[in-house]
Amino acid sequence: MAALLRHISCHNYYYYYCINSNLPFAEGVYHHLDKDNLVELIKSNLLSDKYLDPIALNDDGRMLLNEEGLDADINYFNSTSNYSSMYKDLGQFLEFSECLQHKNQLSIVHLNCRSMINKIPEIGLLLTQTNPSIMALTETWLSNDMETLINIPGYRFIHRSRKVGQRGGVGFLIRSDVDFYTLNEVPGSTDDTFESLFIKLPQIKNTDIILGAIYRPPGNSIPDFLKDFNNTLLHLSNSKKKVFLSGDYNINILRYNDHHSTGMFLNMLASYKFMPTILRPTRITEFSATLIDNIFTNCPNYNMDSCILIDDISDHLPIMLCIDLFLTTSTTPNKRIFNDKGMDAFKQLLQITDWSTIEQLADSEGPDVAYASFISKYKSLYDVAFPITSSAKIKKQKSKNKIPNNPGCLQSCLNHVVRNLSSIKNTLKILPLRINSNSLNIEINSS
Repeated sequence: MAALLRHISCHNYYYYYCINSNLPFAEGVYHHLDKDNLVELIKSNLLSDKYLDPIALNDDGRMLLNEEGLDADINYFNSTSNYSSMYKDLGQFLEFSECLQHKNQLSIVHLNCRSMINKIPEIGLLLTQTNPSIMALTETWLSNDMETLINIPGYRFIHRSRKVGQRGGVGFLIRSDVDFYTLNEVPGSTDDTFESLFIKLPQIKNTDIILGAIYRPPGNSIPDFLKDFNNTLLHLSNSKKKVFLSGDYNINILRYNDHHSTGMFLNMLASYKFMPTILRPTRITEFSATLIDNIFTNCPNYNMDSCILIDDISDHLPIMLCIDLFLTTSTTPNKRIFNDKGMDAFKQLLQITDWSTIEQLADSEGPDVAYASFISKYKSLYDVAFPITSSAKIKKQKSKNKIPNNPGCLQSCLNHVVRNLSSIKNTLKILPLRINSNSLNIEINSS
């Protein structure tokens, strides 16, 4: 039986399927099909007409992305490009990647994970199977205190929590061999119309690459979002860098022809020479198929192709863009710096750090989560005091009392924690510390 919705004002009933749009309250509605149902829907050809054609005519008789004011090279590309955006299960992905025959490959994945903390194993498996350079994440639903709980081998995690309210959150998982740094000067939303995080990948022999993770909540005004997002695009355009904007925009660009704000969104992107690389629905439910996740880029002259991964991590399908682009990676051996200055800094960091969140986590989430948070926070302070850097950059200066990288040093530091931070002792009940040459063993006895 078809699902019906009743309008609260006129009390008329409407078919949910016919509306075919994200409703204002969609962020809280979770229609999650499992992988088998997704495959069945995709193979049934019900989505065959759900495709964004960049050179299709709009209501004004003009090609959507082929306007007189745009660059001639972009116009030419629009008439000849073809992002396949085909649906691929993880078994088909390897064949897809090999067929690209890229000499050098920068690969970007976007995933709207709708709560990251309980999907870390699934995300880790996806990273293992696809091995992307970067994974952009939206709707992580992580608070600042929970960021330290994310640890996926082979990738570094950076994150920005939602400023006001719950849920939201954007971040990146960056493969450990990729050099990057966070960009804080890119203007974001002034009225919380969208969330964003930007990183730059420095390139030795080429133009630097900027990547953005963008999330626009579905209930906010699209015109207000366009006003804020225009400032972001202007800044990025003026940077003269290669830019890739990955995210969940909650704007179904398949409706550009019959929804004014959607058409304005695509035209604004086109005016800054940004192109969509995902052309098929990314969120598929029993009632609708919408194209709301995308990776927009301003460098379409590179050889690249996109695909949509069939995976049921969330109700948004992961999307991937593979670019034949040389990426500068870390090849110089790394080394941790130990010296007296670092030891003093480490002791000071241990004293000034607020450990009360550990106690709060123990009460709200249990001892396992609290312990994991403690170890993660402790390690982050250790990394700040004794940073890992390229061995080529380490000055050949010897400290009189150089701190060795051995268990004895860790024993001294951990004893310092236990001796000075009574809140940790009271919360985690840390008793004697045992350290051997191979591992660090901490005994925690429950009260």
